[in-house]
Amino acid sequence: VTARIKFLFQLLCKSKVGWDDDVSEELKKYWVDFLALLRNIGTLKLQRFVLTTDFVSVQLCGFSDSSDEVYCAVVYLRFVSEGGVSVNFVGGKTRIAPLKRLGTPRLELLGCLLLSDLLSQCRSAFHGRVDISDTLCWSDSEIALCWIKGKEKDWKPWVENRAVKVRKVVDRDKWFHVKSEENPSDFPTRPFETYSEMWEKGPSFLLNSSLNSEPFECHNQAMLVEVMKEKRKSDLETLTLASVVENKSNNSLFNVVDITRFGSLKKFISVVGYVFRFINLIRKKKPPNMDQTLSPEEFKDAHDRIIKEEQYFIKIDASFDKMKTSLNLYEDDNGILRLKGRYGTSLPYDQSHPAIIRRDGHLSQLIVEDAHERTLHHGVETTLAFVRQRYWLTKGRKRVKDILRKCTICKRFNQRTFLPPPTADIPSYRLESDFAFQHTGLDFCGPLYVKEKCCENSFTKVYILLLTCATSRALHLELVPDMGDESFIRGIIRFFARKGYPELVIHDNAKTFKSREVKHFFLKQGIKQEFILALAPWWGGFYERLVRNVKSSLRKILGNSLLSFEEVSTFLCEIEGTLNSRPLSYLNEDDIDEPLTPFHLLYGRNILSKAKLNKTRHTFPTHKKRLKHISSLLDHFWRRFSTCYLGDLKQFNLYRKQNSSIKQDISVGDIVLLKEDLLPRNRWRMGKVKELVIGRDGFVRGAKLQTTSKEGRRTTCSRSLQRLVPFILDSLTQPLSEPENKCAPSEIKLVSSNLRSKRKAAADGQLKRRLIEKFG
Repeated sequence: VTARIKFLFQLLCKSKVGWDDDVSEELKKYWVDFLALLRNIGTLKLQRFVLTTDFVSVQLCGFSDSSDEVYCAVVYLRFVSEGGVSVNFVGGKTRIAPLKRLGTPRLELLGCLLLSDLLSQCRSAFHGRVDISDTLCWSDSEIALCWIKGKEKDWKPWVENRAVKVRKVVDRDKWFHVKSEENPSDFPTRPFETYSEMWEKGPSFLLNSSLNSEPFECHNQAMLVEVMKEKRKSDLETLTLASVVENKSNNSLFNVVDITRFGSLKKFISVVGYVFRFINLIRKKKPPNMDQTLSPEEFKDAHDRIIKEEQYFIKIDASFDKMKTSLNLYEDDNGILRLKGRYGTSLPYDQSHPAIIRRDGHLSQLIVEDAHERTLHHGVETTLAFVRQRYWLTKGRKRVKDILRKCTICKRFNQRTFLPPPTADIPSYRLESDFAFQHTGLDFCGPLYVKEKCCENSFTKVYILLLTCATSRALHLELVPDMGDESFIRGIIRFFARKGYPELVIHDNAKTFKSREVKHFFLKQGIKQEFILALAPWWGGFYERLVRNVKSSLRKILGNSLLSFEEVSTFLCEIEGTLNSRPLSYLNEDDIDEPLTPFHLLYGRNILSKAKLNKTRHTFPTHKKRLKHISSLLDHFWRRFSTCYLGDLKQFNLYRKQNSSIKQDISVGDIVLLKEDLLPRNRWRMGKVKELVIGRDGFVRGAKLQTTSKEGRRTTCSRSLQRLVPFILDSLTQPLSEPENKCAPSEIKLVSSNLRSKRKAAADGQLKRRLIEKFG
């Protein structure tokens, strides 16, 4: 009864019927049948006192069963006395199958788990009252019994976790098979059956004086296919269980030679050939063959034995008959399944009648990798064509794509960089400021060439020190003789004298900015330094854009002219004034206000404007009122800046999906390639991810890597995701967090771990050892 009402409630939830909506005809019929069941249930009576006296032993007997809708468990007490055997009903439980369809075998296992929970409760209830001598369980599901009786860690996590819970309550040797017609727990799984005598009294065989339950063994080959679906892929028995059961022995070829240990098809065939050479020598008692190499006949015999062993798994598959008809398969004289081609004798026999190979086996991987190497690492089409000269892989194109995607040599030349995420929010120092140049970005640009005073035909290099306000976009240029520490500090001092002291400076990782003298100078002045990520100039885009504007003006105006230091310095002042008088917002045709420029935010007016001043002069009796007037004027322009310029920024989104990038997960322990613009791909350095650089919004912005320098010394460096190419990934599943366009170092935190990458494939073994020697 409870199972039916639970199932009805589940149907109502699935149909998503509103409170005032009519239910479907199917639900109405179900409700009418349920009411009829309630009217008939009143005659059912169960004895609640289950104990008895004068017994020799007591056993707990449990049964479980399942249907597509309900799984159930029932428990009985079996009393053995000198006068005979009596069985009393203890209790039962039912559960509704979950909405996510699990399949009948898994539901049967849930029924066994429900039975183990019920038995555990019964033991606790009878503790101190009845001494339970034994606990026995029955199920009519052979697949569930195979899972329970299997070895530890034999199955995939879902099955293994539940089988372990069952074994903790009832030992695997106490589980037996029962026919469905003798299983009392089958009664609740049938809809609207009002009464079952077996449910109340238990099956008749429990009344026998002795329970001669034979041990259950997995023999049914069709059932074995369902059992193998839950085997762990890393377990060798996944490949050999069917052969072991069929042959009743452990002489399967894949039992003797583990194919998963090989990364080369030729080597695997050679090892199998030597194994059979050894067996033949023992059987025929011949003297050992001193020839080290296999003969062509031995190599072909080993190849054919491997193919037949692999094709056994195709033959036991449930869809083999359909495949045999659709592909027109036949067995040749050697017992190998082949396709009947239409080429007749116009092509070689192996090419016109290729042997069929299953796509998910390790042999198919060895075949594709061998073909890929022999075609000099060409693409999918060439590799697949080479494979089909001798073999036919089911769903071959997809299998070839999957394997070629993991080729380490092709990855180095074809793999794309990590996909950057959408642009992050603009940092607060770009939007909020109490005064101009409170937050300043700086960079060097150049070099320029100027004439020396001593000789007319000689020239020397000079550089431009560019400083820009992160908020108002105002610009300041200083011409310095070099990029050394002293020249930089003197240029900064001149800037301080003209524009004031900033609170924060943002710049790249130039050697000058990271020197001890420069750091000490900023620390002494109470100015905070922030470094952007190495080789990520877009993180400092607000000053890099002005570097481009300055260079563009120099190229267009100066051309190839060679000026003196004083002349270049004068010209830079003109460029500075021009860029500081540029409009900050879009100019509409109807605008009558003067365009807003960085000069307005600095001085309250455009100092380069030649428009005549208003002849109406303002008189200010005191300097305080004059100061108040200037402050109100500056506040007016800063308000215009907030509404116009910052409002225009909302419509721009710098994120563009890059077709040259790949969306791939990155985590600590991954091996990546470091993209170098000036080097060919085969000379790109390799690095191991030690830490992830994560922005304030939780997105991964880059990584801290352990790599080697050009001199071969071990070193560390930081790179953005756009500069990293995935090579060997240690993680499988965390969603990729994506780097923002520009992120202040104050928004960065590091996530580290001591995880080490692990690889089982023999093909990657040599590469891994080389990486360990290189990176530790």
